[in-house]
Amino acid sequence: MATEKKKNKKPKAPQDRKPKAEKADRPEDTPGFDMLKPFSEVPVWDQGPLLALINEIRGDAADGESIELTETEAIRLVGPIGRALLPMAKDPDKFTKFASGKKGASNVLNLAFAWMAALGEDKSSAGN
Repeated sequence: MATEKKKNKKPKAPQDRKPKAEKADRPEDTPGFDMLKPFSEVPVWDQGPLLALINEIRGDAADGESIELTETEAIRLVGPIGRALLPMAKDPDKFTKFASGKKGASNVLNLAFAWMAALGEDKSSAGN
């Protein structure tokens, strides 16, 4: 009679396991990003107002560095940022609905930061 030998496998301790690769958030995964026209279809005069606001927000922060706004700064900037994004929208009415309601301010700010990140990845836009 053949006996089966069980391999005596020692269970892996958590430190023995390879960490899962963290999935980097891609700008285009941001809710509402698909509502914006591609950079190649947005003339620089429509990009300019948003670029100016982004430069103001970014200040001395290096590329990739986390930027935090105070509540007062966010309230002051959300209107101008939303108006600057509107000419970039494929469907202005749909974008206006996206920018309205309880989550409107966070939608607009998150979208502006995603646009900024994507623009950084595509250095050919706006003369960069």
